[in-house]
Amino acid sequence: MSERFVAHVSKSKTFVMLLIAAGFVTTGLWMVGSAEEIAASNRRAFFADPTMTRAVGWIAILFFGGGAIVVFRQLFRTDPVLEIDERGILSRRWSDQIIPWSAIVRAAPNSIHYQKFLCLWLDVPERYPPRSTLGKFSRVNKGMGFGDLTLVTLGTDQSFKRLLEVVDAHLRARDQRVGTGSAPE
Repeated sequence: MSERFVAHVSKSKTFVMLLIAAGFVTTGLWMVGSAEEIAASNRRAFFADPTMTRAVGWIAILFFGGGAIVVFRQLFRTDPVLEIDERGILSRRWSDQIIPWSAIVRAAPNSIHYQKFLCLWLDVPERYPPRSTLGKFSRVNKGMGFGDLTLVTLGTDQSFKRLLEVVDAHLRARDQRVGTGSAPE
C-alpha cells in the first residue's frame, strides 16, 4: 500500500493568520489616517513624506485586506486542501484536477523567509491549468523560478516534512517503475 497524505485547514493556524492580517490592515488604516503626524515625527526620509506614508498604508490595507478575505474563506472549508496518493497530487488551492505522477518532471523544496514550499515542474503545464484564485498567481512563482506549481502546508494540519516524505516516496516508486525522473532534492 502506498503512502497517503491528506491535509485539511487548521482552524487555529488559520485564525492566527487572520489576526495577523487584521493587524496589518489596522496598521495601514492608522498610517493613512495619521500620515501627517507620522511624517512630522519621523526621521526616516521615506516616511517624512505624508504621501509616501499614505501610499504604504493603502498598500498594506489592500494587500493584507485581500489576504484576510482569502484566509477568512479558509475557516469554513471542510474538504481536504491537499491530497496525495498513488494517483497523484490534488491541490484544491491550485485546481480540482489530479496531477498524475507521470506529469511531474522535477520536484524541489524551497523557502522564502522561513516559509517552506515544494516546487513542482510539470511536463506539459497547460494540461493542468490553475482554477483557483491562488492558482492564478502561479505565473509570479514561475517567473521567480519556483516551478509550475508550489505546494505549501501553511495553515494546514500537516507538516512540510511529512509532505516531502510522501512526495519523495511516490516519486521514487514511480522512478523505480520507469527507471527515470527525479525525487525532491
